Amino acid sequence: MHVQSLPNDDVIILVADFDGPDGQNNRVTETILRQLRDATDDYDDVEVIALGQAVTEQAGSNQARRLAEKKKADIMIWGWYGQTSDTVPISANFELLEENEYIPDDLGDSASGAIQTFDIAELNSFSLQTRLSNEMSFLTLFTLGMADYANDNWADAIALFEDALRQTEEASERLELSIIHFYRGESYASNERPNDAIQAYNQALNIKPNDYITLNNKGNVLTNLGLLDDAIKNYDLALQIKHDYHVTLYNKGNALFELGLLDNAIKNYDLALQIKHDYSDALSNKGAALAQLGEFDNAITAFEQALKIQPDNYILLYNKGLALARLGEARAAVKAYNKALNIKPDDHAALNNKGLVLARLGDFDNAIAAFNQALRIKPYEHSPLYNKACVYGLRNKPYKAITWLEKAIILNEDYREIAKIEPAFDSIRQNPDFQALIITTP
Repeated sequence: MHVQSLPNDDVIILVADFDGPDGQNNRVTETILRQLRDATDDYDDVEVIALGQAVTEQAGSNQARRLAEKKKADIMIWGWYGQTSDTVPISANFELLEENEYIPDDLGDSASGAIQTFDIAELNSFSLQTRLSNEMSFLTLFTLGMADYANDNWADAIALFEDALRQTEEASERLELSIIHFYRGESYASNERPNDAIQAYNQALNIKPNDYITLNNKGNVLTNLGLLDDAIKNYDLALQIKHDYHVTLYNKGNALFELGLLDNAIKNYDLALQIKHDYSDALSNKGAALAQLGEFDNAITAFEQALKIQPDNYILLYNKGLALARLGEARAAVKAYNKALNIKPDDHAALNNKGLVLARLGDFDNAIAAFNQALRIKPYEHSPLYNKACVYGLRNKPYKAITWLEKAIILNEDYREIAKIEPAFDSIRQNPDFQALIITTP
């Protein structure tokens, strides 16, 4: 389901006369116009215009579009109906003038011009006119909601989707309502309302239980909530429907990663990669899982494969640096961190870790410079404070070592205990000020 942007200008909805017998008494067009105007009355950027002429079945979509273009309309509603002694065949068309992919194709028969047959009593009682009007209003409000959705205006999209649903008190078999519930779920999730998102996804699944994308996206929301077992259940349901959907395999791998089931996570990443060989996210997370298992060589291989696809991905470069550092490849680690910092110069974690590797290489001046850069970005981050203290300890500079250690302890009391066994402080361990600092106070 792809979404593209809609114009931000006012939206013009053009309604042609519905071609059919006894139009004045049946009032099909009149009812649609009235209902549409009522439904869009709260939206100042929407204008509903009566075309004042019919588009016949024979003239069809081409004429409808030509007339709409003359009026500079965005949406064209047109159709026709017939009448026998017992039934009413009717065709309604809801056409968007710009052929963008911001709205799905399968919105139901009421949008597509499919011929539907109703009992004559529904026309005579005006229930058919009311139903058709409500459906056109639903489609209009849904389309306007999709315009906001495409522009990341989540709250406005939600309001329009809710207004659209109020036009159909009962679920219409001629409208594909699972789609609007899906996009409500997407909008709620993006608007950081996860519980509402899950409820909307469930409503979509009640209508269309085999929608693997909805199951996948519901799983993502559950993962973000930390409900990992429930998330995996949804991913498994999605994979029962479409076993080769690489996105779900990747997402299931992420949930397993969060649960600490790293081997199973890697299996799912590998399955995703069998389907999509250039899936850099799967390669990246596979590398991270391998690194956690201590398989640093294999982790680096995964990171390097991902970097062939995304050479400017600073997270990959950063993680490669971490893995190289754990392997003792200090100079290669510094190169990886430098590449990451060329892309994201304000990454304080990369600067801090670069400083650690430089210190390991004995390049103390540059290590201190890296820690200082990290602290300029995040002044109250305790790790570079402690690491600076360690470097000054290695250089046998007790005053500076104790000064920076004290700053680190103020932010994180754990450093008081860590410092007691830190080899970097061996040269100053007997210093009275150091001893006074590391004494645990009751």
